[in-house]
Amino acid sequence: MRIAIVCISLALVFSGCTKSPYKSPAPPFYIWNFVITGFIITEVLSGNRYTLPDEYGDFDDYIEIYNPQDTAVDLAGFGLTDLLGVVKYTFPNPTVIAPDTCLLVWCDDEAEEGIFHSTFRISSGGEWLGLLDTGGAFVDSISVPALPTDSAFVRDTITRTWRIDAPSPGKF
Repeated sequence: MRIAIVCISLALVFSGCTKSPYKSPAPPFYIWNFVITGFIITEVLSGNRYTLPDEYGDFDDYIEIYNPQDTAVDLAGFGLTDLLGVVKYTFPNPTVIAPDTCLLVWCDDEAEEGIFHSTFRISSGGEWLGLLDTGGAFVDSISVPALPTDSAFVRDTITRTWRIDAPSPGKF
């Protein structure tokens, strides 16, 4: 009788334990969300002194978003941030990026200058940046290192690796 109780107890304890407790790590954001949304951050410049002026002649920080697809992508309602949990810039409706084209968002904390001017700056000492979909889920994110003046953090669109390099806005 004792053996039967022990066997039943063990069966109850181990029932439902057919899966391994090990979970493989989730793939990086740029792999799975890129497939869903079709666009990525490809360049960040946080110390723009002589590289590229905005439409007002100011040399401001920028983030470049690239659409490598064969079709246009609308970013309306998507957001950018440098603070987890807070969307600091929302793309207006419509914000269409044509195929194999990029869009610059000026990170100058001068939203009054136009629709592609954010409400935050990028620290040249390095910081985290995130691109979020309309529901607040991450599409892409990157930890930008400290950058010398007029140097950009650039993503290779083939290998998806990052490097510090000369800025090349619009030349992904």
